[in-house]
Amino acid sequence: ASPPFGVALLSGGAAGATAAALTNPLDVLRTRLQASRQSTLHLGNKGLLRTAQAMLASHAMHTLLKGVGPNMAAEALTRSLFMSLYTQYKLGLAPLLEGFPNLVVAASAASAVVTLYLVVAPLFLLRTR
Repeated sequence: ASPPFGVALLSGGAAGATAAALTNPLDVLRTRLQASRQSTLHLGNKGLLRTAQAMLASHAMHTLLKGVGPNMAAEALTRSLFMSLYTQYKLGLAPLLEGFPNLVVAASAASAVVTLYLVVAPLFLLRTR
């Protein structure tokens, strides 16, 4: 059985926000490494660990949390929408595809992803401008 709509909404949002908070520092490091390869003002193209050490030595560790708020909000939005859409599609498709549980899961996930990105793509376009 699928969780209620509100549970799916909240759990998806919490999971997305948590994932964004935990992975944001790595994303900042990755972005810094990419920029250092294209810029004359760089940390020496030293790799992930050495870049983190250089940031620590220059007291720039707070920059690892740069942009974490918007990333958490965006991930919370997309994951809560995905989980809610997936739950609703699964409930709707289960009677139509009775006897094919794997197809129900696959069709529900695919439908949720397509719907999600039709809704949020314009928002992410605005966010990156």
